[in-house]
Amino acid sequence: MNEVILSKFGILYVGVFAVCLQVSIVIGALTIGKMSDIYDKRFILYILMALGGIGAAIFISSSLFFWVLVGTIILGLYLSGTYPVALSLLRTSLSKNEYIYGLGGFQVYGNIGTVIALFSAQNFPTLNIFIAGIIFLLLASLSFYLYNKKYFQ
Repeated sequence: MNEVILSKFGILYVGVFAVCLQVSIVIGALTIGKMSDIYDKRFILYILMALGGIGAAIFISSSLFFWVLVGTIILGLYLSGTYPVALSLLRTSLSKNEYIYGLGGFQVYGNIGTVIALFSAQNFPTLNIFIAGIIFLLLASLSFYLYNKKYFQ
């Protein structure tokens, strides 16, 4: 993320984007969990996954300060809400024994995305680690859902 901001705006704006990202993470953490309790958890998870893709696309494709900032805020909301909502969905959908396996699978897919992003950053330095990380985080979320689809019916 810092690499994108540095290349587009310079070092003076890294702090601005970091603060906006952290504020949106806090706001998302305080609101998204309650929204998933009120509304359907699957619906909220679908919305969050769509927001992650939209936020990444806005962040990567725009060169205007405002739109990159909007993409950062959307990504903060996505990052803060996806994990707790998915865990809550697992907890309500699975028995205790299945939940333990589901939680392990969730951790495995998330870590695979992190490892692949780090591997691509180390071996393909022209790629942006932030872009690869977001892509593989979205793929990990999607693959986890598809793998465990039988639990969400």
